[in-house]
Amino acid sequence: RQFAFQIIYDEGPLYIFAKHEEVRTEWIKKLKEMVRFNKELMQKYHPCFWVDGVWLCCQQEVKQAMGCKVLDSKNGEN
Repeated sequence: RQFAFQIIYDEGPLYIFAKHEEVRTEWIKKLKEMVRFNKELMQKYHPCFWVDGVWLCCQQEVKQAMGCKVLDSKNGEN
């Protein structure tokens, strides 16, 4: 599937699949605006999907494991 992104919260990842890249970009822009002052954002994330019991980016087998990539900035921009 194309044009996907994930939101990580306490229970795990939420995957959102947009119909077009423009829609995906708009979703991400709006979400960043909403959380930009949140001081409790995670500082690491998994850039790939959770599939068949592992994170594809780092092969971590724990779904709630700390991310393997550091965010470039506090407001979630990468």
